[in-house]
Amino acid sequence: MMRINKLLTFTGCFLLVTYVYGEDTGTWTTRLDNGMDLILLENHASELAASVICIQAGSRTESRSDNGLSHLLEHLLFDGTRSRSRQELSRAVTSRGGYFNAFTRKDYVCFELVMPSDGISQGLELQADQLLNSTLLPGELSKERKVVCEEIARDINSAYSAADAYLMRYLFGNTGYGLPVIGNYHTVEMISRDEIMRFYKSRYVPNRMTAVVVGDFDPAEILNTLRNLYGPIPAGLEPAGINSRPEFPLRDALETVAAPVDMPYILIAFPAPSLTAPDALEAEAAVRLWAAGEGSILSGFLTGGESPLVSRAESWISHHDGFAILSVGITPNPHPNRTFKEYLDTVTEAVRRSMRTFAETGITEQNLHRTRIGMTVDHQFEQERFNHLARNIAHHHALGAGDLLREYRTRIQDISASGIIKLISGWGDMPCIAIYVHPRPGSAEPGPAPLPDRIPHMKTLSNGMKVIAWSDPTAPLMAYHMLIPVPGNDCPAGLPRIVSEMLDRGTVSMDAETIRDRMADHGIRITLADNPWLPFDDYYNSSEYSYIRMESLESETEASMELLRELTFRSVFPEDQFRKVTQYLSMLGGRKQTRAADLVSDLLNAMLFPDTILARPQIPSPREIAGLDTGNARLFHEKAYHPANCILSIVGNRLPEELFDLAESVFGSQIRPADPQVSPAVAVPTPFRKEIQAPTEQAAIRAAIPVPVEPEVPLMVLAELLSERIQGKIREERGMAYQLGASLRRMKDRSVLIAGASTRSGNISTVETDLRRLIDNFRTETLSEVEIAETINAMIGKEQRYRQRRINRAYYLAWNEFRGAGYSAELKLIDQLRTVTPDALKRIRKSALPSSDSWFWAVVSPVPYGSVEAEPAGDD
Repeated sequence: MMRINKLLTFTGCFLLVTYVYGEDTGTWTTRLDNGMDLILLENHASELAASVICIQAGSRTESRSDNGLSHLLEHLLFDGTRSRSRQELSRAVTSRGGYFNAFTRKDYVCFELVMPSDGISQGLELQADQLLNSTLLPGELSKERKVVCEEIARDINSAYSAADAYLMRYLFGNTGYGLPVIGNYHTVEMISRDEIMRFYKSRYVPNRMTAVVVGDFDPAEILNTLRNLYGPIPAGLEPAGINSRPEFPLRDALETVAAPVDMPYILIAFPAPSLTAPDALEAEAAVRLWAAGEGSILSGFLTGGESPLVSRAESWISHHDGFAILSVGITPNPHPNRTFKEYLDTVTEAVRRSMRTFAETGITEQNLHRTRIGMTVDHQFEQERFNHLARNIAHHHALGAGDLLREYRTRIQDISASGIIKLISGWGDMPCIAIYVHPRPGSAEPGPAPLPDRIPHMKTLSNGMKVIAWSDPTAPLMAYHMLIPVPGNDCPAGLPRIVSEMLDRGTVSMDAETIRDRMADHGIRITLADNPWLPFDDYYNSSEYSYIRMESLESETEASMELLRELTFRSVFPEDQFRKVTQYLSMLGGRKQTRAADLVSDLLNAMLFPDTILARPQIPSPREIAGLDTGNARLFHEKAYHPANCILSIVGNRLPEELFDLAESVFGSQIRPADPQVSPAVAVPTPFRKEIQAPTEQAAIRAAIPVPVEPEVPLMVLAELLSERIQGKIREERGMAYQLGASLRRMKDRSVLIAGASTRSGNISTVETDLRRLIDNFRTETLSEVEIAETINAMIGKEQRYRQRRINRAYYLAWNEFRGAGYSAELKLIDQLRTVTPDALKRIRKSALPSSDSWFWAVVSPVPYGSVEAEPAGDD
């Protein structure tokens, strides 16, 4: 039933209830007497609730002398309170199946928590303890200083980070917005505990806080919980007004910067409407129409033609308090016979000409309609993940734009073509800042939701294609995952990824532009491969298979299935598009050569799985990519992309029987060729250690041991327990690494336990020693029942969070069927985790985990100063 506007009274506090986000949801907003804002949003689609506490902090509130304190303090608040140690605080959340994290931005710091519904009140108490009662113990402070320095070292060779930092310094000088969020080595290492404590006490006060709680809960209960936790805390000093605004130049400012970065990068910036401006949504629509995708006018001016001016271009708007910045990010191509300034001037003028051309061409009603649909679809899908929705609400509230979010769907319909043209035309005529960051010559230094009650079903179509369908009627959304196994072990490195990236570049009946139009017309979202620019998000990639991930509204099911068939089976691989894809992947392949974590993973795969597809990197070197052509792509597509080799899983608001009938009508006409030959299994070699050198600041180490496929779930628990020990020793005690841990890599007919860490070069020997000692001790040390139970609860919560989105559930259905576990394994995982016993873990640990000397060890270390070449990863 739709809620209506009315005034409710809960324990003496008035709350305005407004219908905002959809049917059967309501929003409660209020302000406590001490100035703390509360926003509660009911959503009963999943038995989860998320809390995001937003604090007015961030680098905008800092000066040069305390720059980085907001970020350092974010780390420290996970390290214990007056009543709980770091371990107790973490266990108190994860043992209940919860998850918590935090992030720092220029305008604020956010602490987020996701809990099963029946534990959200306890989770809010833990979150309040974390935020209000931290002790900043000296030992933890010393460790977190090291960890933050590791983060700075990790980011220091990022070309985008360097360009963005230079831009903000140009616009704001040494004021808060001009300072880096992450801080700097000097401040992080030298600022005293007393100064940090004063900073903490001044920022973490109720009148600087907003609590956003989204999900499955009783509003009256949660309101009372928050009032009891935060209401007695007195308000602090009111935040000082910050009126900083960007100072854009009166004429173009073209700057070139030499830095210790991994690749060149160009950042071009214009002023844009803030979130509180009347034309904020016109600006978002303008960027979508002018710059989104390879078919955009921006892309045509920069990446089109026989000799593209640049390799990659994208655009976005970053919003802050009272202002916004339109950015164009560009990965340049080589520019012989031109200076950096000349090339930058040429690129900048091309961007401006693309704006003027767009304004002169105009916007059709159809394209405006597609843009509105796309924005509506994105807004709708944002609600699937409660913590993402809570973040979005907190972000808009922090920037004074809560009204925009509440009126978003209505205001989308008010977007006009004339308003968009006015914005684009204005950008095309105004001065900009353009920054070209290029590598410094000779530099060696870089600077939980339970699964639905209905069960999935599978049917094999007449042409041999497997279809798995799972009905979830909680929202009018559909998710599709087409999994395409790589047949045989003779496939050249990089070819599956190239073919994946080519699927939407042209088919028998549609060119790339028509495909984009079809997606825009129906609000369809497609993912063909991992986004390499987002770290830690590649959960679904493997050398064993390719995939197509598609999402749509339920009303567009038929159109989505038709488009999925077109992309899967009818691609034609145009030569011009092939060149674009291989140029892009060559750039990524070259970038990998300076990234220790990528190189060590490739090295370990080559050691573990010689002469198999698993030994070949998904994105190989530019030289290997250059050896492939459209003939290779078509041959691989014919061999792999046929119905009998594909698994389609669908999760959404339709019954399985209806989806099976639709799949037969859409896909059944595809011809079934002979079944592919299955390559014989290759024996695992004898364990050994190998170290290579690469031109990277960080070092990386990975250790691995093949383990039995069964019993799988207890092995997953063992991997998590080992991961906790690695993180506790190397990160929490020593502060020596940021990306580290252990995991069970589950594949088709095999499993491997992997442990490792990435760290700065001077730490690699110590980290390897620690890893070996931890592995050897783990084989015999006592595992308490409490520790095991808490770890299992944490794993259950994590697995539920991954499956909150339909598209991720669709992946797990197809993946389990592909690897031989059966699609119904998805229904058993949580129950199997709950039945793991200490005795079972003890038996398996003894039989499956040998000493560290029997593991494979792969190490990537930096090239010594003065060296020119590094040994290529994967060579024996």
